[in-house]
Amino acid sequence: GRWRVNHTWVSLLVTGVVISVQVARFGLNAQSSVPLVPSESEVMLLAVAVALFGVPHGATDHLVGAALFQKPFKALWLPVFVVVYLALMALVVLCWSIAPSFSLAAFLLMSVAHWGLGDVEADLSPGAVFWLEVAVRGGAAIL
Repeated sequence: GRWRVNHTWVSLLVTGVVISVQVARFGLNAQSSVPLVPSESEVMLLAVAVALFGVPHGATDHLVGAALFQKPFKALWLPVFVVVYLALMALVVLCWSIAPSFSLAAFLLMSVAHWGLGDVEADLSPGAVFWLEVAVRGGAAIL
């Protein structure tokens, strides 16, 4: 109860600060002001974020694979999962090389849904409020 409310406010506060800093740094028309090459500090921030959030988060993918593939493939579930996982990775790389803007938009939308659904409590019944909370919580993480 209380933790959830505090978590929501902290997430929204951090998102607001990040957006405010970016607007102050680049103005509202960020397209013309954003450098093509990220600064060293941005690369370091990305590396730290990937190390702290991305790698541990992806380290549990095999657990999802076990839940999906263990029953139908029995002892062969792990090789089947690895082949499917690698094929999906190749598909993402192919899509990214063919249509990078579309791929980025799709990736960001899927990320909002993924983080939002992971953060919203399962006892909320699906409806307008549920999906609004998914969008806000997932959007806070992605923005």
